[in-house]
Amino acid sequence: MADTLNLSAVAEGIETQEQCNVLHELGCPSGQGYLFAAAISAEDVMRRFPIIQK
Repeated sequence: MADTLNLSAVAEGIETQEQCNVLHELGCPSGQGYLFAAAISAEDVMRRFPIIQK
């Protein structure tokens, strides 16, 4: 649907390689989820990326 509307979409919650493969076969260009990286706390984000602090 996003492609038809000329929009970009991100698949969320990808946890397994099988899910990633199916999305790829369906033409989904991007995704996020535990398969790629575990969630981190806001404090960890600020520690890892100090440039975003005020």
